[in-house]
Amino acid sequence: MVKAAASSSLKRPVPLTLPAPYKLLPVFSYLLDFKQNPTQFFLDCLTESIKQNEEVTVLRLAFLEIILLYQPAHLQHVLQDNQSNYLKSDIDKRGVGLLIGNGLVLNDGESHREHRRLMMPCFAGDRLAAFVDDMAAIAEASCSRLLAAGRAGQPVDMLEETSLAALAIIGQCGFGVDLAAQASAVGPALKTCLEQGSDGSAASSSGRSSAGDILDLLLAARYEDGTGLSNKDLRDECMTMVLAGHETSANALAWLFYFLGKRPEVVAKLRAEVAQVVGPGPVQVEHLAHLVYTEAVLKEALRLRPPVWLTDRQLAEDDVLPGGYQLKKGEYVAIAPFAYQHDPHIWPNADQFDPDRFVDGGAAEQLPKFAWMPFGAGFRRCIGQTFAMYEMKVIVATWIRAFDVQTLSDAGLDGGVTLRPNGSLQILINPLQPVASSEQEATLVR
Repeated sequence: MVKAAASSSLKRPVPLTLPAPYKLLPVFSYLLDFKQNPTQFFLDCLTESIKQNEEVTVLRLAFLEIILLYQPAHLQHVLQDNQSNYLKSDIDKRGVGLLIGNGLVLNDGESHREHRRLMMPCFAGDRLAAFVDDMAAIAEASCSRLLAAGRAGQPVDMLEETSLAALAIIGQCGFGVDLAAQASAVGPALKTCLEQGSDGSAASSSGRSSAGDILDLLLAARYEDGTGLSNKDLRDECMTMVLAGHETSANALAWLFYFLGKRPEVVAKLRAEVAQVVGPGPVQVEHLAHLVYTEAVLKEALRLRPPVWLTDRQLAEDDVLPGGYQLKKGEYVAIAPFAYQHDPHIWPNADQFDPDRFVDGGAAEQLPKFAWMPFGAGFRRCIGQTFAMYEMKVIVATWIRAFDVQTLSDAGLDGGVTLRPNGSLQILINPLQPVASSEQEATLVR
């Protein structure tokens, strides 16, 4: 852990010595490499920084300078100890903001704190417990579809399947609509948000059933002065849930089954736990806390393939990092979970899929704080973390007891807003259970 230096030893971050093959190329050449494979680019930069024994470095991309941070002490400073000085960057707000508005992901300052305090009770564990039955029903329905593909010998695109399941879950639990069946059904849910007055009374709209979903909870939430979220705020938070919420869970699950398709011994251990804890019936909320190895498998997949693989901040005022590094107002700071969650100095056999790291007594217990944080940290920690872990546990437990998976080819990385496979993630489904009758399958789908 780096200790903060006295003011007399203040220093500026060191410009990065670009790793091969970038260091011999003109700037616009490696900008192209950055665009084509940004995840590998940042991982290469981290590796070179470690070789150069630099704790803080600067990456110059044409006219833009980005300060790379990967030391746990620096991450804690930026994301927790002095987090109010590190705002979401104007780059993010101009880009992602066009899609999701100014919801919790991009909001800053007192407005962010007020919205988060208002919304936190909507995502508390006791509230989310009511959604587990819906999650289980959707997981069963999607399992039936996967089994049919497996019996036909047809590989599936796992990201497409996990996206449909995650979209159905956020649609039902978030808005009371079936988004997977009809993507345009998000319209009635968002229209409802925009039509509600500040009194928050829940109005019905075509295609939506008001049954205690997250939208109902948001409409009923109140600030201390008795007011609720404005129509625009409701719209922004709903768009954040739909676009950010389902995308991250879908990516994490797709990568998880990609890894499981290469590790049958992990699948066997996982299936044994599910059989012991859940049995043959649907997954219920009381099962989730006891799916310990399932959680370890999920955490390891999130380490290797964090959906939010890169994030940034912009300084509101000058600051000094632990170690005495000076940062200036307006500068950009990059934090790449994908890079430091692959750091061999922190994670032994960093590229190996090893869920045992996260079981009791595993190596993860000895790690410094902020070495694993796919959900972020500080007051920007993902408000939907519990929801995401619930839905992913339910889907994994439901699917893995019904079929084996075989990964048919290696997959590259597409480091866009989220970390997706570069191309189709082809998985072969091998059913374990007897062929169900058409009547049974119809029941599952319903």
